[in-house]
Amino acid sequence: MEIHFAPLQGYTDSIFRKLHADFFGGVDKYYTPFIRVERGDFRKKDIRELPDETELCTIPQIIASTKPEDIEKMVAMLEEKGYKEVNINMGCPFPMIAKHGMGSGLLADKEAVKAMIKVLEAHPSMKFSLKTRLGYDDENQIFEMTDIINNFPFTEVTMHPRIAKDQYSGDINHPKFAEFAKVCKHPLIYNGDVTTLDDINKISTVYPTLKGIMIGRGLLKNPALASEYKNGVIMSDKEKKDKSKQLIKKLFTQCEELMNGEEQSVAHVKAYFEYLLPNIEKRNRKKVLKANKAEKLRGAIAEFFL
Repeated sequence: MEIHFAPLQGYTDSIFRKLHADFFGGVDKYYTPFIRVERGDFRKKDIRELPDETELCTIPQIIASTKPEDIEKMVAMLEEKGYKEVNINMGCPFPMIAKHGMGSGLLADKEAVKAMIKVLEAHPSMKFSLKTRLGYDDENQIFEMTDIINNFPFTEVTMHPRIAKDQYSGDINHPKFAEFAKVCKHPLIYNGDVTTLDDINKISTVYPTLKGIMIGRGLLKNPALASEYKNGVIMSDKEKKDKSKQLIKKLFTQCEELMNGEEQSVAHVKAYFEYLLPNIEKRNRKKVLKANKAEKLRGAIAEFFL
């Protein structure tokens, strides 16, 4: 079964993706954080994050939109740059996205989904996959879209079985996921609350026909999770800590080289410690999160990995 690393704004940038693949691996597909159009143009950081020729298993992702012209602009740009596959994010639950007719906001608008599909059909040389949810504010909304989704040749569909209003809280709706799995004609990827090897094994047992599982925060907590599943061997705490230390060290160095100043690079590196290796002593984590200068952060990180 494939393991996909979910795109996470502020975390799965090109620096981190490459380092994770080098130090831990086990991931079949990475995705860029979604590209979107703002005031008629692309955000510069989105273009910077597009995968280069060294990231063979990274798929660019665009945000679904009720504006067909925005979808066309994004797809045309990626096609012109030579990309052959694009992931459509129709699942982002954040209110600032959904309320403006993007991401999961389309799940309450069947006509908008039809209009988006029409744009995709105009690019027959491109492959498209879909990331979605059960609905915007109702768990049955996806079933009103099933025919539309099934009639377009998506390479795969990733389903997070919650509604957008729940964001990432509350229980996963397994009965509705099972129901969707029966009617979805495309290869299906499961996404949601997978943080341990036991979670992966349970999901793969309950849904044996899945093509794969998409994991986000679980891989930030345990960067070795995908490789542990693929290799069937649990990485020792020492090796996991050593590899994480090397990854963070290189990440910090590259952030300092590429980002705009100390404040930005320090804030970016610190963010990973909200999740990384949750069993490490809390007081050591607090020291990292409180550090506001590069020198202090380096010292706190060294102590974190002792």
